[in-house]
Amino acid sequence: MLRFAHLHIYILYICNLPFASLNFTPYLCPVHNLTTVADTRELIASYLFQKKTCPLPGLGSLSLFQTGAITDFTNKKIYPSKSVIRLDQHEGEPAPLLAFIAKKKGISLSEASVVLEDFSGQ
Repeated sequence: MLRFAHLHIYILYICNLPFASLNFTPYLCPVHNLTTVADTRELIASYLFQKKTCPLPGLGSLSLFQTGAITDFTNKKIYPSKSVIRLDQHEGEPAPLLAFIAKKKGISLSEASVVLEDFSGQ
Protein backbone atom coordinates (compact mmCIF):
# COMPACT_ATOMS: atom_id res chain seq x y z
CA MET A 1 0.00 0.00 0.00
CA LEU A 2 1.44 3.35 -1.01
CA ARG A 3 1.17 6.29 1.31
CA PHE A 4 0.58 9.16 -1.07
CA ALA A 5 -0.31 11.40 1.88
CA HIS A 6 3.34 11.18 2.99
CA LEU A 7 4.51 12.13 -0.48
CA HIS A 8 2.00 15.01 -0.63
CA ILE A 9 3.20 16.35 2.73
CA TYR A 10 6.81 15.85 1.68
CA ILE A 11 6.34 17.85 -1.53
CA LEU A 12 4.62 20.65 0.42
CA TYR A 13 7.59 20.66 2.80
CA ILE A 14 10.14 20.79 -0.03
CA CYS A 15 8.27 23.60 -1.79
CA ASN A 16 7.91 25.49 1.50
CA LEU A 17 4.11 25.60 1.19
CA PRO A 18 1.80 25.95 4.21
CA PHE A 19 0.42 22.88 5.95
CA ALA A 20 -2.72 24.75 7.03
CA SER A 21 -5.04 22.77 4.75
CA LEU A 22 -3.71 19.41 5.96
CA ASN A 23 -4.62 17.53 9.10
CA PHE A 24 -1.01 16.46 9.79
CA THR A 25 0.20 15.18 13.12
CA PRO A 26 3.63 13.53 13.25
CA TYR A 27 3.39 10.10 14.82
CA LEU A 28 5.80 7.38 15.82
CA CYS A 29 6.36 4.76 13.15
CA PRO A 30 4.29 1.72 14.15
CA VAL A 31 6.92 -0.73 12.90
CA HIS A 32 9.83 0.80 14.75
CA ASN A 33 10.00 3.29 17.58
CA LEU A 34 13.14 5.01 16.25
CA THR A 35 11.90 8.03 14.40
CA THR A 36 8.79 9.99 13.53
CA VAL A 37 7.43 10.52 10.05
CA ALA A 38 8.43 14.18 10.37
CA ASP A 39 12.03 13.19 11.20
CA THR A 40 12.16 10.83 8.24
CA ARG A 41 10.71 13.50 5.97
CA GLU A 42 13.41 15.95 7.03
CA LEU A 43 16.15 13.38 6.47
CA ILE A 44 14.80 12.61 2.99
CA ALA A 45 14.58 16.32 2.17
CA SER A 46 18.17 16.84 3.32
CA TYR A 47 19.35 13.87 1.25
CA LEU A 48 17.45 15.10 -1.83
CA PHE A 49 18.96 18.58 -1.66
CA GLN A 50 22.48 17.18 -1.19
CA LYS A 51 22.37 14.40 -3.81
CA LYS A 52 19.72 15.83 -6.22
CA THR A 53 17.97 12.43 -6.35
CA CYS A 54 16.32 10.30 -3.68
CA PRO A 55 15.00 6.74 -4.13
CA LEU A 56 11.77 5.96 -2.27
CA PRO A 57 11.02 2.21 -2.25
CA GLY A 58 7.54 1.49 -3.57
CA LEU A 59 7.05 5.04 -4.88
CA GLY A 60 9.89 5.74 -7.30
CA SER A 61 12.62 8.37 -7.18
CA LEU A 62 12.44 12.07 -6.44
CA SER A 63 14.75 14.21 -8.57
CA LEU A 64 15.62 17.85 -8.03
CA PHE A 65 16.17 19.98 -11.16
CA GLN A 66 17.04 23.62 -11.62
CA THR A 67 15.16 25.38 -14.41
CA GLY A 68 16.74 28.23 -16.31
CA ALA A 69 15.84 31.87 -16.00
CA ILE A 70 12.93 33.04 -18.16
CA THR A 71 13.03 36.29 -20.10
CA ASP A 72 9.87 38.20 -20.95
CA PHE A 73 10.99 40.74 -23.55
CA THR A 74 7.48 42.13 -24.02
CA ASN A 75 7.19 43.21 -20.38
CA LYS A 76 10.95 43.78 -19.93
CA LYS A 77 11.23 41.25 -17.12
CA ILE A 78 13.57 38.42 -16.23
CA TYR A 79 12.23 35.68 -13.96
CA PRO A 80 14.72 33.73 -11.83
CA SER A 81 15.40 30.02 -12.10
CA LYS A 82 13.39 27.63 -9.94
CA SER A 83 13.96 24.30 -8.26
CA VAL A 84 11.60 21.62 -9.54
CA ILE A 85 10.98 18.23 -7.93
CA ARG A 86 9.94 15.37 -10.19
CA LEU A 87 8.70 11.94 -9.16
CA ASP A 88 9.85 9.19 -11.54
CA GLN A 89 8.52 5.63 -11.63
CA HIS A 90 12.10 4.33 -11.77
CA GLU A 91 13.33 3.26 -8.33
CA GLY A 92 17.01 3.82 -7.70
CA GLU A 93 19.24 1.88 -5.35
CA PRO A 94 18.28 2.82 -1.75
CA ALA A 95 21.61 1.74 -0.15
CA PRO A 96 23.15 5.26 -0.07
CA LEU A 97 19.93 6.70 1.42
CA LEU A 98 19.84 3.92 4.03
CA ALA A 99 23.45 4.66 4.97
CA PHE A 100 22.61 8.37 5.26
CA ILE A 101 19.60 7.68 7.52
CA ALA A 102 21.58 5.21 9.65
CA LYS A 103 24.44 7.68 10.12
CA LYS A 104 22.20 10.65 10.95
CA LYS A 105 20.04 8.68 13.42
CA GLY A 106 22.86 6.55 14.85
CA ILE A 107 21.11 3.27 13.96
CA SER A 108 21.99 0.15 11.98
CA LEU A 109 21.31 -0.26 8.26
CA SER A 110 18.58 -2.82 8.96
CA GLU A 111 16.85 -0.40 11.34
CA ALA A 112 17.16 2.37 8.73
CA SER A 113 15.57 0.02 6.20
CA VAL A 114 12.59 -0.51 8.52
CA VAL A 115 12.20 3.24 8.99
CA LEU A 116 12.31 3.91 5.22
CA GLU A 117 9.92 1.05 4.42
CA ASP A 118 7.43 2.35 6.97
CA PHE A 119 7.67 5.85 5.55
CA SER A 120 7.16 4.74 1.97
CA GLY A 121 4.30 2.43 2.95
CA GLN A 122 5.68 -1.01 2.08
